[in-house]
Amino acid sequence: MQIKEYLGDEIAFYFAFFGHVTSGLLFLSAFCIVAQGFSLGSWKADGGAMYAEAVFAMLASGAYFLILHSWMYVESQKAILWEVRGCGKSVPPRPGFKGLVLKNPRTGKIVIDIPTWMRRPRLRFGNLVTLGFSLCMLLTVSAIFVLKNQIGTDSSQLVQLIPVALNSFQIKFYEILYGYVATKVTEYENHRTIAEHNSQRFKKLTIFHFLNSYAVLFYIAFVKGDCNDVLSGSSYCGRELGLQTLSTFIFNDFFTRISRFQGLLSTHA
Repeated sequence: MQIKEYLGDEIAFYFAFFGHVTSGLLFLSAFCIVAQGFSLGSWKADGGAMYAEAVFAMLASGAYFLILHSWMYVESQKAILWEVRGCGKSVPPRPGFKGLVLKNPRTGKIVIDIPTWMRRPRLRFGNLVTLGFSLCMLLTVSAIFVLKNQIGTDSSQLVQLIPVALNSFQIKFYEILYGYVATKVTEYENHRTIAEHNSQRFKKLTIFHFLNSYAVLFYIAFVKGDCNDVLSGSSYCGRELGLQTLSTFIFNDFFTRISRFQGLLSTHA
């Protein structure tokens, strides 16, 4: 309630949602520790570690599904408690909205909006942009894996780390590029309210970032068959999967720190 009074309704619901998700996932921490311990202790066994991680992945997916559905109930409760239910229907147009003066056929009131036939082509264009960037990103990932196969297992470990570094760079590159494009495309779609604008932009970024960040990990975990190379040390793909995850995390952390350092320099300049 204090966040709502100080920062507004949208920020309050934002913190409420992530607080609900975090609290709901706390009980999975014990299962995570058990699954990780079993995985580390039985990775040399034939498929033992994979079975443990697969069971935990299914459990986590089911738990997250239940948490999201329970959030609908919690959201309705908070909307009534905070007296904001139904307020979206009377929200004024957002700044920058280019609408027309129209007459509502049901109520007869004058509203500022755009007709459906003008909105649909813009929404289709936004979906095509997201689809096009997703295809380009997947082609880039495929090219990197082709390069990795060409390098082979006879090369040194340093050379075999090149595709791993390229994957990390590809993730950050497309994240920055598409983030800029998604903002421009959402502005072009010309949504009436700030909530609609933010919702559409969030959907675009979520779909693309999910594919961009997890396409490589999904391929290694579920598609790639033989992981018997120098990097993994065994036929168990978890070693290569862990290396790729670690590389991505370190690269993103390094880039984030560099960006913040540049921001401090520009502020004090």
